[in-house]
Amino acid sequence: MKNKLSYKIEKASKSVSLIFRQGSNKKKWIVIDPGHGGKDPGAVRGAYREKDIVLSVGKYLKEELSGEYDIIMTRDTDKFITLSERPKMGNRTGAKLFVSLHVNAAVNTAANGVEVYFFSKKSSPYAERIAQYENSFGEKFGEKSSSIAQISGEIAYKHNQTESIPLAENISKKIAGSLGMRNGGSHGANFAVLRGFNGPSILVEMGFISNTSDVEKLTQEENQRQIARDIAAGIREFFER
Repeated sequence: MKNKLSYKIEKASKSVSLIFRQGSNKKKWIVIDPGHGGKDPGAVRGAYREKDIVLSVGKYLKEELSGEYDIIMTRDTDKFITLSERPKMGNRTGAKLFVSLHVNAAVNTAANGVEVYFFSKKSSPYAERIAQYENSFGEKFGEKSSSIAQISGEIAYKHNQTESIPLAENISKKIAGSLGMRNGGSHGANFAVLRGFNGPSILVEMGFISNTSDVEKLTQEENQRQIARDIAAGIREFFER
């Protein structure tokens, strides 16, 4: 995906000239999507709310990437945005990547670690439960996830999946390594917020708010900044391939 330098030789009379054409260096648009917000707190544990953690990480991620890429924040304040509107923000500008930020939760408080998801119409029972959990927040606030259609055709769907999987794996590995957390790897599932985007997309579950060790790490500013740095590094590597 690197810009390419091309040239051609033109001969006029006895002189020969080289004309160089630099590939377009136009910045790519990236969507940063801090999940939940406003009346939707996401997962909650005591005073800790998912919507606050992911907004903080989202702002740090924007800081990391601004200057290199054009950034769309689906929200930069504590406000409610529907699941269907989030991917539309990226589609309207032709964004090249959609990154949704979340914090996981489980009844089993031993569940822990980083997991990164990509859109897939087929998934494991575990991944499908996670997707249903995230999709349920939209339905809780009056939006049926089934109303969000898959935007891309089958060829584009398979291409986007092929692009998204290594990005998901790389970012999960980076965050887990930096914070000393379990690397849960990448998983495919039918997330409504990813289904509506016309391009590669991932959903980062950066840890479990229900796990004591994870939530202690996720609520520390330096760790939030590190998560942002790791996601940014993964994005750069994605576009530099």
